[in-house]
Amino acid sequence: MKNFVNNCYRVVKTIIENYINIVLFFIVVTNLFAFITFARKNLFEYHKSLTSRFEIAVFLKLNYDKPEVIDSKIRSLYNVRSCIFLSKEKVKEKLIGLEKEILITEGNPFPDAFSIAPLEITGSAVENLSVQLSQVDGIEEVGFDKDLLAIIDNLSSLVKFTDLIFKLNLAIVYILLLTVVFLRYMEIIKIPKQVWASKWMPQLVEVFLSTNKKVFKEILYDYKLFTGLISVISGITMFVILSLLMLKDRFVLLSIPDVILVTVTSFSAVITIIVYEKWFTS
Repeated sequence: MKNFVNNCYRVVKTIIENYINIVLFFIVVTNLFAFITFARKNLFEYHKSLTSRFEIAVFLKLNYDKPEVIDSKIRSLYNVRSCIFLSKEKVKEKLIGLEKEILITEGNPFPDAFSIAPLEITGSAVENLSVQLSQVDGIEEVGFDKDLLAIIDNLSSLVKFTDLIFKLNLAIVYILLLTVVFLRYMEIIKIPKQVWASKWMPQLVEVFLSTNKKVFKEILYDYKLFTGLISVISGITMFVILSLLMLKDRFVLLSIPDVILVTVTSFSAVITIIVYEKWFTS
């Protein structure tokens, strides 16, 4: 036990003395990528929540007695995901919560209506659908929440931007890793492209592994690899703990697959840097 504690102390001391910059760098990188993943997940969830609440209200003319005809016409329009008929009684019940703002007299002054969920919720798509609905015979009025539509429109752009940043991060890390390995392979074999291109993949892998066996072993026992792994795990653990303490009541937290993705991607960045240093700068 004493030897184990001493070994741990020596490892930690070595890391602090020689690799503190690496530790800080990869903790920051891991937290940054975790934050991008977290922001993307929550923007998607918020966008999904808002779009599920958005609807177009279609009010029929008073005493119109053929709602099934209008129902079929509405469903035939492009960009209609669902169409729900609301009788005048249902419309009145739905507006009961607004009684402080709307004076509901005795009887029922409301017409039958339809609640429509569009397939594509953008400003232009909803406006086009609204115009088409207003032209259907038997429909008196078409309405929707313009403020909510504006929020969804702006949020859609932000969701696309965040998703692009997320995918670019993934692409950059893995492309760099594959590029470094491929360049090393090209340096090893030193033969014309037409020759190595014709080889079978198992032969290529065998040549690559056998030639780099010593280098792989050095990398495996490199303090930087261990330091990078500890840094990545520390960074993602820190992010998850802070999220649980401060954000759990307002946001959707990272799931286990999200945590695994962040950890693997961040550690791939560690391996890329170590492989580059071992193969190209030594």
